[in-house]
Amino acid sequence: VFDEDTKDEFFWMAAAEDINIPPDQIKNKVIVTGPPVDPRTLAAAKKKKVWTGDRALRILITTGGLGTNKKEIKKILDQLLPVVKKPEKDCPKLEIIYYAGTHIDHQKMAIELADKYQVKYHLISPRDPADFTQAGWLNKTRRQHKSKIKFHIIYHPQIVDANELLIRYGYSWADLFISKPSGDMAYDAALSGAALLTMKEWGEWEHNVRLVFEKFSISQKADIDNIVDQLKRLSQKQAMKNYQSQIVTSSVRP
Repeated sequence: VFDEDTKDEFFWMAAAEDINIPPDQIKNKVIVTGPPVDPRTLAAAKKKKVWTGDRALRILITTGGLGTNKKEIKKILDQLLPVVKKPEKDCPKLEIIYYAGTHIDHQKMAIELADKYQVKYHLISPRDPADFTQAGWLNKTRRQHKSKIKFHIIYHPQIVDANELLIRYGYSWADLFISKPSGDMAYDAALSGAALLTMKEWGEWEHNVRLVFEKFSISQKADIDNIVDQLKRLSQKQAMKNYQSQIVTSSVRP
């Protein structure tokens, strides 16, 4: 659970529902860890393959629960959407999902920019994000991601449903996150097997997260004013790593 207050509330709710929890479970199975990571996010990392340039680079850009970093995000989209429309030399083809969370102003901004740059978009905002109904079967035809659309926007007025959509369509899909270094988004991005470029942090805690992530080369700062050039440099660096890996692999084969 998130913190001691959450742990206490859990047991209070269990008692209110007349649910008996064995003492060994109280001690060993309810642990304060900070923001928990959804098991589906960890599963996504196991299935994810390193991006090698053989397809479009999948970028997930996210705002936070408070709708932060809007000016930075607009500046980034102002640079990336024209490249989605018309790829630049030395820059990989791009596909983008923008997570607007529960913030209608962020959703409107993304749609306005897509219209401005004549980029087709798809809004992922189902009334109910679940793939099933009560006592019903899993229905994959309800999936919202459209493969021919290169710019998707995730929005839902309810935070639980917005996060469900992010887990469903974001973590397993993204090669690269552009996000503030929050204690939940940054952790989940890294554990999903994606690279991470960070926007301006909000508060001392996020500042510490960014410093630790940079120390261990988990993330680096996003170059907000020159994001396309940064992507070119990173993709070329990745291409060189892939090339060197192929040389090493071929040299040990019989």
